[in-house]
Amino acid sequence: MNLIIYTKDDYAERVQIECNTVEWLILNKALRQFMGNEGNHKTDRKIAGEMCQKEPVFIEFIGEG
Repeated sequence: MNLIIYTKDDYAERVQIECNTVEWLILNKALRQFMGNEGNHKTDRKIAGEMCQKEPVFIEFIGEG
């Protein structure tokens, strides 16, 4: 997994994550568990739910790998 954090004035502005299929499945499951945990803040759970509902963009892979 590659994780790039773009900063501005020592604060994170955005994050770019590149991962393989298994890593994505783990991240997705963790988001769903986070969303379902009543102990997490309501706003954070809502954001996790919105993240899970994002439709993927499929791009045909050409090359090694």
